[in-house]
Amino acid sequence: FTSTIKFTLTVPDKKEGKHTFEQKEVKTPISEQKPVINEKAIIEQDVVRKIYFTKKVSGLFLIKAKVNGLSMEFIFDTGANEVSISLTEALFMLKNGYLSDDDILGTEYYRYANGDIEEGTVINIKKIEIDGLILRNVKASIDHNMDAPLLLGQSAISKLGKIIIDYNTSTLTVIR
Repeated sequence: FTSTIKFTLTVPDKKEGKHTFEQKEVKTPISEQKPVINEKAIIEQDVVRKIYFTKKVSGLFLIKAKVNGLSMEFIFDTGANEVSISLTEALFMLKNGYLSDDDILGTEYYRYANGDIEEGTVINIKKIEIDGLILRNVKASIDHNMDAPLLLGQSAISKLGKIIIDYNTSTLTVIR
């Protein structure tokens, strides 16, 4: 199978110092043809979404997400290894069908930012939705403290793909 490509070729004319133009017809097998790539269009298509944070007076950035369909608000924490929820949220989610016994994977020990080491429960979150972006099978932990904050950590953030955080405009741009 071949297709015909017509193009204009600029050829220098050494005798007169001018450029002449000639048109050639080339037959190239389709399997050897390379697509024309518009870099600007690709960059614009790759920007998936701009997500807005809520900035707290304390300097924390909060982001809304749905965890297995349940609306929650997390601290966007690039320093946390995993998504983390408190025992309070975990019990509510288990009681109301947002988590099942099958989602509980076991226990691990976690080191907190202050250096303390405590046991937590490892879970699999089947679906986290952030502004229409779906993340599946995200490793998370249940902090056994009833008042622990909700943290959106690297186990979810890394699944977003390339991100740009703009703290001045409180936006997270996700590029895939």
